[in-house]
Amino acid sequence: MNLLKTITSNSGFVLAEKIVTALTSLCLTIILARYLGKANFGDYALILAIIHFFLMIANTWLEPVAVKELVKNNYSPVKEKIIGNIALFHILLALVFAIFISLNGSINPAYLVLIVTLLILNSLISSYKTVFKAFLRMKRYALSKTITNLVFLAAIILIIIIKGNIYSIFTAMIFIHILLLTVLVLSGNKIIKPVFKIDYRLSKKIFRHSAPLALTALFVAFMHRIDQLMLYQIKGSSYLGTYAASVKIAESFNIIALALSASLLPLLSKYHNRQPKRFKSIYRLSFKYLAILIIPLAFLINLSSREIIINIYGQEFSSAAPALNILIFAQIFYFFGMVNRQILVASNKQRLDPLFTGVSAGVNIGLNLLLIPRFSFTGAAAATLIAAAAGPILGYFILATKDYSQSMFNSSLKPAGISLIIYLFLSWLGLSAFTATISFLAIYIAALIAFKELSLKNIQLLKILLTKKTN
Repeated sequence: MNLLKTITSNSGFVLAEKIVTALTSLCLTIILARYLGKANFGDYALILAIIHFFLMIANTWLEPVAVKELVKNNYSPVKEKIIGNIALFHILLALVFAIFISLNGSINPAYLVLIVTLLILNSLISSYKTVFKAFLRMKRYALSKTITNLVFLAAIILIIIIKGNIYSIFTAMIFIHILLLTVLVLSGNKIIKPVFKIDYRLSKKIFRHSAPLALTALFVAFMHRIDQLMLYQIKGSSYLGTYAASVKIAESFNIIALALSASLLPLLSKYHNRQPKRFKSIYRLSFKYLAILIIPLAFLINLSSREIIINIYGQEFSSAAPALNILIFAQIFYFFGMVNRQILVASNKQRLDPLFTGVSAGVNIGLNLLLIPRFSFTGAAAATLIAAAAGPILGYFILATKDYSQSMFNSSLKPAGISLIIYLFLSWLGLSAFTATISFLAIYIAALIAFKELSLKNIQLLKILLTKKTN
């Protein structure tokens, strides 16, 4: 298999694994929210939020440098020391993070034991993942992760049948992580056998090279999970349980942007220098069709959010509807942000990404402190929306990114205008959720055709983009 086919196959397995993981996670959230209730589900969401917060920091900080060093030292024995030192670095970071978390007296000591165990396991799993990523063997990792995700889903169903509690759930999660780690170790050792011995010179080099990413890593974590940690701290587990339920529904639509971004970066990178007009056409089409997809979806969710929440989670979670109404609009900016990040990388402007992420993270923390005490999870949702919009708005005032932000906003005008008018009209009619959804889609598609937003030429170009059939 040549290099291009290897890269394409590698990317395909990664994308498939992420989609399966997202769908499995959504199923688990629905099942466990109904089974545990708001308070216990809030405790479950807290533990996951802490783990995800740590992984966002560790992976954004250490993974890129680890992959780079492994590739550079492919034919050198030092690669075995690299993966061993990265693993030790991960574990040390996990322990420091766990100590910091333990200083918060509001977390159940039993939960702290679960958190520390899962942090260490995830640290080792992340370390071995870098091996598969560096040597383009992600097929093995993706298959292992997919199978263990499905096994965990089956284990949760069994636990519910035998009426287990939250500790049973996390015990199963720990065993699944041990199973995944065992498979990765057995498979990864065929590529590299790590040497778990601290090499101070090598560790210093890795730390020096990764230091600039540390701030970005913190910004990413503060942007995406700090709202849940702050909500738990200020309001408690029941409020977090309600909020986490709405977050999971909103975030489940990220699969759409994920599928597009998998094809986008190679194309943008290919045409940035060779064909600037084609480069511009690709990112403008990406913004346009993401806007056409996600903006009406946000209004549709708002038409029937209460029914969606009740049908998925049950009557107990009905109060999550207002948070979902707000969070789904934040997804518009997250979708655009994924495209924007690919554009920055392709055009060698990635140095600006920490600026956008940092501003968004600062806005998110400040607004959560201001809004959660008074508006609880609705305030957290509002903070997320404003913080998500901060980056794209800032981009408009920076010369190097103004065209991208302008294209983003221009692409949104017609879909937003059409969707708003239809939403107001259908809300005034007071139709049932099902009838309103069908009516919205029919009117929206007709309006897009009337305004020539779905031209055959643009659809053909989008098809080329998604299938990578470029000259």
